[in-house]
Amino acid sequence: MSTNKEGDLKEKYSDVFKGLGCLRKPYHIELDPEVSPVINAARKVPVAIKGRLKLELEEMEKQGVIHKVDRPTDWVNSIAIVENPGTERLRICLDPKHLNEAIRRKHFQLPTVEEIASRISGAKVFSKLDARHGYWQVPVDEPSQLLTTFSTPFGRYFFTRMPFGIKSAQEVFQKRISQHLDDLKGVATEIDDILIWGSDEQEHGARLEATLQQCEEINLTLNVDKCKFNVNEVSYCGHNFTKDGVTHDESKIKAIQDMPTPSSKKEIERLLGIVNYLAKCVPNLATITAPIRELLKKDIEFYWSHEQTKAFDEVKEILTQQPVLKFFYPTKPVIVRCDASQNGLGAILIQEEQPIVYASRSMTEAENRYAEIEKELFSVLFALE
Repeated sequence: MSTNKEGDLKEKYSDVFKGLGCLRKPYHIELDPEVSPVINAARKVPVAIKGRLKLELEEMEKQGVIHKVDRPTDWVNSIAIVENPGTERLRICLDPKHLNEAIRRKHFQLPTVEEIASRISGAKVFSKLDARHGYWQVPVDEPSQLLTTFSTPFGRYFFTRMPFGIKSAQEVFQKRISQHLDDLKGVATEIDDILIWGSDEQEHGARLEATLQQCEEINLTLNVDKCKFNVNEVSYCGHNFTKDGVTHDESKIKAIQDMPTPSSKKEIERLLGIVNYLAKCVPNLATITAPIRELLKKDIEFYWSHEQTKAFDEVKEILTQQPVLKFFYPTKPVIVRCDASQNGLGAILIQEEQPIVYASRSMTEAENRYAEIEKELFSVLFALE
């Protein structure tokens, strides 16, 4: 898609890139009637940011995101105030610890990298759209608005749009966006990020326009400054999607490379949390990290030795090699390879002698006592599942 064509689309759908949208159906927060309401005391706000907080509240009220309330409410929540990087503005998030204990969730599964990658075979051109203040584009019905009441030095307010912080927000927004956009060809959604792809500029351009048209119809607005149009590589779902396949997101690799040696079990959990996110791109990850995971056992005293350092360095080394996973083609034959080591199971899906995805997991103490032939058969079952 040429720059002129991109500019034409932005002009044609200019309303999509303006202001804060509002999806049509209000969200109703369903509560467990057995949980009693809680009124939280207002948190102290540093004098240095009170003026900025007042301005942010006024702006949110002007946008129709919050509204002042003077009547008594059963629930009063705390707020968390966060600095917006690179700006003087503040981000005001609800801190509904007690309200979350009462909220009944209607779970909705988020897409996985594997699911998205399996649809992108043959893609050469990408765009990524960003829904402006995503959650705020979902209206909240009147009974639910009072549940979101929060205190500030300038009075109490409630949210008229779905606030950041409530535990159901992610799945509610994902379901709304999925219902409206996932049926479009060459489109995937993950919370407030929308990925569009095509095998060439013409196909990509047609799919991008169809997506913008749908956004206009459902009144979903986008942040043009965070959108990327007509690119050959895009970061999405924590990975980089290119015409050649899927690689790690460099920010996650850097997070591991810059991470100091863990000094506690909690820091090991944080390390493994990031590493496991990248597991599909790393062969035999469970076996490599086995010495590190050993320290998480309840009866093992924390002691970081040469063995753990070696495993930590090996993970870093593998990640710097930036392995590329090729896209899956449903019409082409596949090969599944699997193996069992002393500490874990490993598998790889291959097409045309190229890796599509890796998988691995550690074995429990009981599984480690299996006979060698049983471990090998177990790895086959793991790979096929």
